[in-house]
Amino acid sequence: MKQLSAAGKVNRTVTLPAEVADADFIPPDGIALSFRTSAAYVERRDIKNGNLTWSYGDKPKKDGLIPQTLHRIFRNDGNNLILMGAGDFAATTLDGKKGTVLGQTVFAYNNGQAPALLLGTKQRGPTTWWWGSNVAFSAVAASTVPSLKQLGLLLVRMDFSASTVDFLPTGLAEEFTLIGVLGDRAVFIAPNGGLSYVPVK
Repeated sequence: MKQLSAAGKVNRTVTLPAEVADADFIPPDGIALSFRTSAAYVERRDIKNGNLTWSYGDKPKKDGLIPQTLHRIFRNDGNNLILMGAGDFAATTLDGKKGTVLGQTVFAYNNGQAPALLLGTKQRGPTTWWWGSNVAFSAVAASTVPSLKQLGLLLVRMDFSASTVDFLPTGLAEEFTLIGVLGDRAVFIAPNGGLSYVPVK
């Protein structure tokens, strides 16, 4: 990890334990990192000097490194960190300041258990918080949740207040990438460039 000056000069280089898979900013001076590892491992580092503030999970060894992104992190309204696991729809909330576990949310679907996420060789898609709503969105390929019998890219709406999950068709191909929620629209990058918008509520 390199810290660059305003002029593009490398001020500091920090060696990380594995390839980074996901990242988010934790105000006022923290950066949270998740890694391409088979088991979840998260670090918070000081954005000014790169020093480790806390870690969650076991530090990965060489046999635990993988080419896929299986774990996703994102920040909620309370500046705590949400960790999504590899093959399910459950979320672990970590204290943004200390890294301790504050709780876990297991989402229900249609009054039952949410379907398993069968990634195979695919990666887990980005997840983003919808500010002020206690809701997060993710995007998954319909082929990774075959029990739903849908096609294309699905927008996953995770309601943390009700502990429920919904799978919403986007009309987009599986290759589109969710990058955030802007107002009442989810924003996606097309495979060959350009943006697409899908209404959310």
